[in-house]
Amino acid sequence: ASFQYCTLHRIMKFEFRKLVFWYLIFYFFIGGALRDLFITGKTDRLEFNSIFSITGIFIFFIYVLATYSILYYFYPKRKWLMCILGILSSFVIVISLRYFIEQILTEYLFQQSNYRKGYSLRGYFIDNYFFGARYISIAVIYYLVRFNKYTQDREKDLMIENKNFEISNLNAQINPHFLLNSMNNIYSLVYNKSDKALGAIERLSELLKYNLYEVKEFISVNRELEIVDQFVALQQLRYEFDVAFEMECKSTGSEIVPKLLILTLVENAFKHGVINEPDEPVRLSIRRINKSLEIRCSNKKSQVHLKDETGGIGLTNIKSRLNLLYKDKATFDIDNRSDYFSVLVLIPDCD
Repeated sequence: ASFQYCTLHRIMKFEFRKLVFWYLIFYFFIGGALRDLFITGKTDRLEFNSIFSITGIFIFFIYVLATYSILYYFYPKRKWLMCILGILSSFVIVISLRYFIEQILTEYLFQQSNYRKGYSLRGYFIDNYFFGARYISIAVIYYLVRFNKYTQDREKDLMIENKNFEISNLNAQINPHFLLNSMNNIYSLVYNKSDKALGAIERLSELLKYNLYEVKEFISVNRELEIVDQFVALQQLRYEFDVAFEMECKSTGSEIVPKLLILTLVENAFKHGVINEPDEPVRLSIRRINKSLEIRCSNKKSQVHLKDETGGIGLTNIKSRLNLLYKDKATFDIDNRSDYFSVLVLIPDCD
């Protein structure tokens, strides 16, 4: 926590101009003219009729500036003792500065002093203590409000950064997983000296371009389906039979989905399902329901099924990505029976 506070201190700007602006607002209106008008019906706060009208603006701002500076440098580090000692010291320093300017310097230059001659030093410090307490309080309140707002904004930014980082990690897991499966397919073709090997490499090249150069987190349905076609064609090159795959798309195709989502669903179905029975094909269904998009991928389960060590990463990552991107607004359901497997994804606000 201390490290986080120090980080906030280094990042948060001092913003001297805003400090001056809010001080002047308080000095002339909130704590000065408006108060006088409310109590007495008149005010001289807006009239610069003496040298002390000018020195007062400067000296009272020193209270604000000193307090704000002390909090700025020590509060994020949780050095509470330094904050307290610094603010108490500012009382003594600023009161002494005011005494020098308005009692000694102005007397020497203009033969005027703000307090009458003979005014006790003790009374002077007590009177100025109450003046200073007002402006120090304003500085403390202003700093804490600003620091609290900045902390909340920073926490939101960190949450977004963490979410993006997690999504990037999930994508980094999906892409090697898909690449590994495809390379295994091509290896099999090359090993058997198949004429389909070159075509498979070309298909894989297109898929890799999609993964590498289209870096957007979201992609249109049409673009994702183009990659699905490439994947199915790549799978077809591996087998002598026609792979059983059916796709039905009842949407405009312009809907936005997380990149690789549909492809991962299809890949999982091909990997764990039966793909050589025309009567029981792998089915991909996409349809628009109001502002949502329903994606369903189903397959007959293979009874002879060898699951590699990386199996299961794809669907797990889909669920994690949906939670990060949509929280509880997206739907991810699995229907896992003895001979049938289906995944349903419902994406909200897909436009």
